[in-house]
Amino acid sequence: MGSRSIKIVEIEKYKKSFILNNYIIIELEESQQLPFLLETSQIYEENLAKVLEAGLKEFKTKDVVYSIPSLYYFYTNFSLPYIPLNAIKNAINFEYRKYLPIGYEKFDIEWRNIKYTPFNLEGQDKWLIFFTAIPESYLNKIKNISSLNKINFKKAYSEFFSLEVFFKEFKENLILIDIGYSYSFALLVKEGQIIHCQKLKFTIKDIIQIFSNVMSVNRKEAEGIFFKKGFNILPEEIDLKKIIDEIIDNFSLDILKLKDTLENNFNIKINLIYLKGGITLANGFLENLTTRLKNIPLAVFNPLNNLVITNDNIKDKNIGTILVQSIGACIKFLSG
Repeated sequence: MGSRSIKIVEIEKYKKSFILNNYIIIELEESQQLPFLLETSQIYEENLAKVLEAGLKEFKTKDVVYSIPSLYYFYTNFSLPYIPLNAIKNAINFEYRKYLPIGYEKFDIEWRNIKYTPFNLEGQDKWLIFFTAIPESYLNKIKNISSLNKINFKKAYSEFFSLEVFFKEFKENLILIDIGYSYSFALLVKEGQIIHCQKLKFTIKDIIQIFSNVMSVNRKEAEGIFFKKGFNILPEEIDLKKIIDEIIDNFSLDILKLKDTLENNFNIKINLIYLKGGITLANGFLENLTTRLKNIPLAVFNPLNNLVITNDNIKDKNIGTILVQSIGACIKFLSG
């Protein structure tokens, strides 16, 4: 469930493989978008259930898992002494509460732990903990939505750990950058585990607002123009080209700074940077970015290229980069 659209996929496990049988992307109008519904409506469950109702008719299965946007849960890093593995669970259950609002409700917790040597402190090993905490009240809303749509709620995962399943076999260190409509983030994957998240300023919503301002059109018109033009701005469109070039320049610098910071803080070498999301399909986006980041291995992450099989009904393989979280949540559940 994203802030601008909801992606629904139907995944089948077949032997050791996973098959994408069907998908749908439900574009949300401004009054339907999740932050608006959650903040302004007392009947959030009913409103969102109505949005999902038509889309869910396209699918055979009634068993559903959810990938929860990071807007609706807590996450952070903290460190622990390098205690025995069998003592970590109790230590985390005690420690994580320090990072949540006092007197808050119950949470659904998931974490990763990895051995970590602080920079310039050789021999002082610690456990680095990355954890997510989904409020139980939000999970209850999701369960109510499932009940209203007569589907079987199976599980809800943070969108971060919905992504992790694709990198279990990776031995290299990588960054996964998710560029969303209203928020973006970068995840550090080390030894096949997500161990850190960092928010990014670069969003599709801000780019569309720039198109709106420069071209003196409303947001809906600006969105249509952006989806058509992307980042291939004509030289004669001087004002717009100048601003878009500056945005790509700044985003490129942000990626360089992010890479350097993570390498220094975690004392590692980043081998690959993956990009995902609909913006990677925008005209000229990848070309403009790779031109500025020639010495960094950049690639679009798409599970349909080699990790997930598609049936004959799925014609557009590029859609996989938009469906990563929803596919990942299904695979995580089906993998046990």
